[in-house]
Amino acid sequence: MLNTRITAPLRRALLGAALLVSLPAFAVDPAQQPAPADGWASQNGGTLGGSAATTANIYTASNRAQLLNALANGGSAAKIIKIVGVIDMSEGQAFSIHADQAVRAAITLPANTTLIGDAASAGIVNGYINISNTSQVIIRNLKIVAPCDVTPTWDSTTSTWNSSFQAIQVSASHHVWIDHNTFTDTPVTNDTLAIDSGKVKECHDGALDIKNASDYVTVSYNLFNLHNKNNLIGASDTATGDEGHLTVTFSNNVFSNVSMRTPRVRYGQVHLFNNYYTGSKTHPVYPHSYSVGAGVAAKILSNNNVFEIAGAAVCDDVITNPNSSTAAGAFKDAGSLLNGGTLAGCLLSNGVTWTVPYIYTPRAASLVKLYALLNAGGGKLTTAVTGTGNTSSSSSSSSSSSSSSAPAGSTPITIHMIGDSTMTTYTEDRRPQYGWGEKLPMFVNANVTIKNWAAGGRSSRSFYYEAGKWNAAKADIKNGDYVIIQFGHNDEKDGTDYPAYGTYAYCSDGTTNGEGCSGGADSLEPALDKSEHSYYQFLKRYVTEIRAKGGIPILMTPIVRAYFANGVITGNGVHNLTSVIAGETYARGNYPEAMKAIATQYNVPLVDVTTLTKALVESYGPAASASPNLYYPDSTHLNGLYATLVAKMAVDGMKGLNILNGYFVSVTSLLASPASLDWGDAYIGDGPVKSITVSTFDLAPASGTVNLAAPPGYLLSTDQSTWGQTLEIGYSNGALTSKVYVKFAPTAVQTYNGTINFTVAGAALGTVALSGNGIAVPSGLATYALWKMNGNVLSGTSGGLVGTTDAGVVGLPVGSTASLAVNGATVLVNRYNSTTNLAHDAGKYLQFAVSAPSTGSFTVSAISAWMATSGGSNTRADIEYSTNADFSSPVRLNGDTPLSFVNGTMVQTTYGSLAITVPAGATLYVRVFPWYTSVATGKYLAISDVKIEGIASTGQ
Repeated sequence: MLNTRITAPLRRALLGAALLVSLPAFAVDPAQQPAPADGWASQNGGTLGGSAATTANIYTASNRAQLLNALANGGSAAKIIKIVGVIDMSEGQAFSIHADQAVRAAITLPANTTLIGDAASAGIVNGYINISNTSQVIIRNLKIVAPCDVTPTWDSTTSTWNSSFQAIQVSASHHVWIDHNTFTDTPVTNDTLAIDSGKVKECHDGALDIKNASDYVTVSYNLFNLHNKNNLIGASDTATGDEGHLTVTFSNNVFSNVSMRTPRVRYGQVHLFNNYYTGSKTHPVYPHSYSVGAGVAAKILSNNNVFEIAGAAVCDDVITNPNSSTAAGAFKDAGSLLNGGTLAGCLLSNGVTWTVPYIYTPRAASLVKLYALLNAGGGKLTTAVTGTGNTSSSSSSSSSSSSSSAPAGSTPITIHMIGDSTMTTYTEDRRPQYGWGEKLPMFVNANVTIKNWAAGGRSSRSFYYEAGKWNAAKADIKNGDYVIIQFGHNDEKDGTDYPAYGTYAYCSDGTTNGEGCSGGADSLEPALDKSEHSYYQFLKRYVTEIRAKGGIPILMTPIVRAYFANGVITGNGVHNLTSVIAGETYARGNYPEAMKAIATQYNVPLVDVTTLTKALVESYGPAASASPNLYYPDSTHLNGLYATLVAKMAVDGMKGLNILNGYFVSVTSLLASPASLDWGDAYIGDGPVKSITVSTFDLAPASGTVNLAAPPGYLLSTDQSTWGQTLEIGYSNGALTSKVYVKFAPTAVQTYNGTINFTVAGAALGTVALSGNGIAVPSGLATYALWKMNGNVLSGTSGGLVGTTDAGVVGLPVGSTASLAVNGATVLVNRYNSTTNLAHDAGKYLQFAVSAPSTGSFTVSAISAWMATSGGSNTRADIEYSTNADFSSPVRLNGDTPLSFVNGTMVQTTYGSLAITVPAGATLYVRVFPWYTSVATGKYLAISDVKIEGIASTGQ
């Protein structure tokens, strides 16, 4: 517990100091306050949260069900949720496994939400708050007990126990204010935990972590008490996309007996002021390691913070680069104290060049401690707002009732899910990859508990036998539980993987008699009965064993792989393997049809997800569906958009079968891929075009128009011929999927930040963030670098003031040249094998480098190349550039849509309207990353006339 008392003399001293400092003023009820002006959350429009909520969208919640209903109700309108008392997200039932905890403990906050404790007793235990891919969120006045992971994992590399579930996680979100909360491990402090492998079996992760390019976050007046790893800003050294983001303010907080990370920063522009730190290097449970960690590319400004750390003698004892970071960041301080003396002599660089963009008041260091101790923490605010928001049920769920039964959807139920990587739950470090099981909770009401047992790489056979998979799931199935079964992808494994994973759709004897597939030797493993490699037989086992437990099985055929031929998913893509695999005697057969046979034979409800996803993916086409638009990172796995759409297909399919009536809720949402667009620098009047794919569903009315409005400096189009600041896109059947083109058209030298706002029938659907900088058109000499790439020659030529080197070929087998027409002339074009990988591989590329003059600079306005796929139609490629020799922080010119090509026909791809500045003596590196979307040989990327052009100057 916090052991610094506020004595009467100290209180009098503080009150006497009120002439010098300003205490928070609460003329407006705390539930309706926006974020204050003295933090990053005030920037770029400010953080309002749910402050504008109407009476109908003000909710009071005192238990888990009410809280989840409040979160689900009201659509995207501003809402205030007032917590009364302590909400236990476990509801008194201990979490059984990680998947159980991941579902039941989750509190996912939507946009435009204020979550506030009503008084001193308000709080949350056994839960974790997730602020992900959203904006405008405020959390205030809560006492939050850090969640304890029921299944910590041992890291043999670092010899430590690691856990999931931060008390609050902010990921890929913006405009967030975390204020007047208490965070603590109590009562499950580390001295109460077991010792395993010689270490405390740590079950807590971060108290408040902020990552994945989140922006405009203020953390103020919080008490962080008795915790180990507290605040992580930036997920990892390799998360280079965080550069230019992670704008975070920590002010007026108390960090009491926290071991480390207060905060630990990578890449971010973080401002610390008026914070009080207290602890000891010899604390028996939470010994102080360091306070502020400045890791790779961190840019930390510090003002008037007070460190009282027993045993800390020098700055490096409290401010350091943690050993886990590959490079130190920068830390610049003014006015802070360490144990009564000036904080000085820090070993870190003080080369922080950014300036605080808002007005703030550094408090006299002598007052920081007193003021923070008196004001920080949960329970210090009181809200009197009241409203009529419905928390008894989700307003969008359907229900029916009779005098003899409870309303449909009101009785608690459990849905178990067993399957593979397309269904499983992923950790945040795997994003943007998702399993569709992660998205199912958004479609069900608060009376549904989902336990996702699915695991990557498993087949119907391997999941059945592997310890901790089917045996654990089966043991947890209760009478009346539902079990969704979906396998198929990994059943197709062959070669050395066949014994553990492989199955035939029906039977390894080549027949389609799955029911009779037993009593004989397997064709590839004759020591085993042929039923041991029968997909049909394993599905039969699951169905019969689920029913023996009183459960209700639901079969779902596997999603398709994005294997295209002439715009249509191939047989292998729909899991119908008609060709005999090398070394085998019979074709594997049709897995979805085998599952349908089980459904018919044993009267099991089935949703044909294979057919549904085939129609969806074909509607996108080969290029638009490729990673990362639907699939990620290959032709099998899902991104967030696709995972949501598959979950909706599963839900719609179950609705059609009259399964789980009343438990499904209507979801109206905007799914955009990518979720934001950033142009960097662009010339005035000449900005490039980018695109997003947007999907919405469950729209009301069932047909109408989705309206888009862009901020100044941006234009919208669906056909790239008609442009405007507003756009209307018609839809029918309550759904829309459309590609939207966005042109950056700056008119002045300034920064253009804003959002595309999507509405339907006047109701907000969501936003897509836009950012870019307008810059002046440079003057100088027209200059270019050119690589002809003909006759296996790699040398480059230049005109103007730049230098070139030979093109680099890394990891790509060189093919023979091909006689192809390039810009009206037939030449021998270089070709490079694209079949060594099925997705973008950072270690396989062509590189073209151009160096700016030793004085002056080179401003690149266009990058172009003539390319074709050769020998097959499914070569894809990404084109990226970087000004760093290690190719860090690359920019992908083709955005999220891989390039596709015409077989045997060279076509020029040009990226114009660029404004890439290469400083004097520096080098621009352009890389082309080819791959082939299916397993094949003899397929190539043909490439010629790679050109980088722009304006160069000598600086004289």
